[in-house]
Amino acid sequence: MVARRKMRKAFTLIELVVAIAILAMVISFAGVIFKVSIGAYRIAIANAEIMRKLRAITDQLNTDFKGVRKDCPIGVYGNHVVFFANGDFQSIGQHPYKKANGDIALKTVSGNIACIFYGQTENTGKPREKILARRQTILTADSSLLEPNAVGEYFDWPLYAWKQAPHPVTHGQWMANPALDPTSEQDLVRYMAKGVDNFSVYFADWDDIERRFLWNDKYHGYVDPAHGPGTKALKFSFRLYDSKGIIENGRRFTHIVYIGE
Repeated sequence: MVARRKMRKAFTLIELVVAIAILAMVISFAGVIFKVSIGAYRIAIANAEIMRKLRAITDQLNTDFKGVRKDCPIGVYGNHVVFFANGDFQSIGQHPYKKANGDIALKTVSGNIACIFYGQTENTGKPREKILARRQTILTADSSLLEPNAVGEYFDWPLYAWKQAPHPVTHGQWMANPALDPTSEQDLVRYMAKGVDNFSVYFADWDDIERRFLWNDKYHGYVDPAHGPGTKALKFSFRLYDSKGIIENGRRFTHIVYIGE
């Protein structure tokens, strides 16, 4: 007997073409899904960075305004604000002072009253490179300090002396926007957050016609809560950007601080 050879079945050309087409579609869909996933991950990371900046800024604002001195003026100048606050303040740097025996040494300056400045610096460039500065100037009567350090980390006046000075709050050095250099060790103490643009300050202004408080965005001058109705709240508006520019237009936020009567 002659043995019959078994016929081996193989893929036809059409089946191979269809299989390759299906594989190409699967790879293409996988690539799209991977790309979308990477994009979503990058956006999530950018949003997380922005929210960390928001939390840092708002927490610091709340802490500072919790101790605001209502017997002192609050300076509102559109894109920056200056006010006095009670608290436990310490300098970041070490400053020279004279010991009782005449020796010169360094120490941390501390005090319970400080003049606090918030404002967008004069640095130009891309919005994600702009900086929000916070300057804390401790008022101290420590006569052992050797440097006046005017409007730096400390100022060698107690609050009562500052109040008695002729129009001290109008001095430009207290209100000036600092040209901050992030690479300078001296400027790092004023570095609040990077990627902050369109920083604006509004205050609740009493409107005699409408008989209610309205957000005033036109007045750029001093508000003194100790006289008249004063301001009851401040509103801060700003736009935050992530460091890599993933969220191109950033995100806009508003934060309100209540000062009260």
